[in-house]
Amino acid sequence: MKSSLLNARAATESALAALAAYYPLGIRNVLLEEIEASADGAEWLVTLGFDLTRQREPRAIEKLLPAFQDLAEVERIYKTFHVDAATGEVTAMKIRQLA
Repeated sequence: MKSSLLNARAATESALAALAAYYPLGIRNVLLEEIEASADGAEWLVTLGFDLTRQREPRAIEKLLPAFQDLAEVERIYKTFHVDAATGEVTAMKIRQLA
């Protein structure tokens, strides 16, 4: 790779900035899960994992016992960001399915 191309740290920072823009509220525990350069070196593939808190409907028993209601569900989400190695622009964000 040429020295004018982004390094892995800069690509990760671009992905983190995009994540913050797309999910401004309700995410926690953001971690870098994977990073790799594409085969041709034109982009970085940066996978970030984070916890997303969502509200849910109360279950029947919770309707009877409101003191025990916890209507927040936390889901672990993984997103892969495609970052242009020359410009640092995030060109795509995709759902990362675990095998």
